[in-house]
Amino acid sequence: MNPLRFAAEASRTAIVDLMRRPIGSVLSIAAMAIAIALLGGFLVMMQGVARALGNWTGQSVAEVYLKDDAQERDIQILTRTLEAREAVRRVDRVSRGQSLEEFRQQFPEFDDVETLLGENPLPASLRLFLDDPDAKEIGQIELLVRENGIVTGFRYDREWIATLARVGQALGWLFFGGSFVLFLSALVTIGSVVRLALDDKREEIRLMRLIGAPTSFVLGPILLAGAVLGGVGGTIAIFGVEAGRSLIIGAAAAGPLAGWADLFLGTQLGLVENALLVFLALAAGTLAAGLAAGREVVR
Repeated sequence: MNPLRFAAEASRTAIVDLMRRPIGSVLSIAAMAIAIALLGGFLVMMQGVARALGNWTGQSVAEVYLKDDAQERDIQILTRTLEAREAVRRVDRVSRGQSLEEFRQQFPEFDDVETLLGENPLPASLRLFLDDPDAKEIGQIELLVRENGIVTGFRYDREWIATLARVGQALGWLFFGGSFVLFLSALVTIGSVVRLALDDKREEIRLMRLIGAPTSFVLGPILLAGAVLGGVGGTIAIFGVEAGRSLIIGAAAAGPLAGWADLFLGTQLGLVENALLVFLALAAGTLAAGLAAGREVVR
């Protein structure tokens, strides 16, 4: 048979088989769409988390908090000592007023903290900009400043960044695990639909075997039906992920979470990622259909 005619006939047969059980076909498409959408959402969020962690990690800032009665001469000596460290790129002096202003910018809901407490509760500090030091170097700097009599505390952002990275990784694996479970469910649903379609045309398959129809003529429409279910579900999923991403960013635009939404969801999936997701859905649907057909078709 001519390849084009064979492809047309296989496509017609596959569509007819799927239309015989429209509810099952719709459920199969929906199951695959949900699984691929969850996986796509996982990829979007992981890109955002990686970008955020990269930005925060690249800053590498440590804060040395000073006593209120610290003498100017002692502060200058400590500043020069810290600037001499190889890992310290720059040391900025932050006054109590600057600390309060930064606090108000980050937490506008606590704008009246000075009025409520009757005074500025934040100390002056020395802000250290570091050149990606290792843990040993940070330990030496912390030991140096804590032994100084004008220092009340030391904070290094990388500690909570590392914790955030571990939490993000754990959530990522949880998200991926859920995607995998739903993906398996989608395969089972597609396989069930294809198997039911085969049961309806069992006698037709036997007749085709008796007249010498090749295996490809019998198996082709079955694999194509699975590919259609998976491919349609995957295509719906990628549009759903982009629509959901835009909807969340738009809904958060006027609220306090706008920055976080833009940070973690601001990057959409590229053409390659979307193509891979659709291909994954299509291949999975084809595989599920082939497994559902089993030996009955190929023998």
